[in-house]
Amino acid sequence: MILIDVSIENVKGIEILKEIREKRKINLPAIVFSIFRDEELEKKAKKLKINDFVIGAEILPDELVKRIKKILK
Repeated sequence: MILIDVSIENVKGIEILKEIREKRKINLPAIVFSIFRDEELEKKAKKLKINDFVIGAEILPDELVKRIKKILK
């Protein structure tokens, strides 16, 4: 599973995910995190066939674990 924060400073998380998906052809389940709600960023991530887009401040660790388990079933 890929867990990636797309709001890391100085690192383009969405570009890393694009590299993983399109150039390296790695097709693992993926959850994308962001510290802020950005519809354009979410659209870009969904085009890369992610399983979930999570706003960090809106999710508790237990809920994240539940989502990961559900995706990995």
